Amino acid sequence: MRSVEAHLDQLERFHLAITYGAKLPAEDVDYIFKLLRTNDLELVRGCAFVLIQLPKFYLLRFIKEFPFLSYKAKKTVIPYLATTTSVDVFSFLLDLLVTTKNKDLIQLLVICLAGSDYMIFPLILKRLAFAKGSSLVNLELLLSRMGFEKCELYLAALPYIPQEPIFRRVFGDMLIDRVKR
Repeated sequence: MRSVEAHLDQLERFHLAITYGAKLPAEDVDYIFKLLRTNDLELVRGCAFVLIQLPKFYLLRFIKEFPFLSYKAKKTVIPYLATTTSVDVFSFLLDLLVTTKNKDLIQLLVICLAGSDYMIFPLILKRLAFAKGSSLVNLELLLSRMGFEKCELYLAALPYIPQEPIFRRVFGDMLIDRVKR
């Protein structure tokens, strides 16, 4: 059995290989996915760091593996996933936000999604159209954390403000009226 340090060294070699343009063989990627399910959060971080650098196919596999991870591993990989530029990953994270009941995961998802530079506003609008109950509350938390400035340009570009009562609740009448002028 290899030590944690040996696994971390191997993950570092994978990272360097990717950095210099190499493509990892399928066996190496399978090794990373196997390590991802470990209880050692340092290894989980290393795996996540390498996996987010791989082609989209592997990112999709990463989000399919997500439900099988331990709770602590899930909390560890979410910030890594939120650094990608994949609409599939952000759709997954938003779907997780509207479906989870776990307050710690909600808080983590809100922080990671709100801090992202990825253009998630259209994805949020899509979910707002059908959100009710705790799903709506979670999306409102996200919008609030994102702040009006981050949403204003999107809202101003639309011919009308969809789900206007929600945006009035989150940002207030004065700011929404300013956008409508």
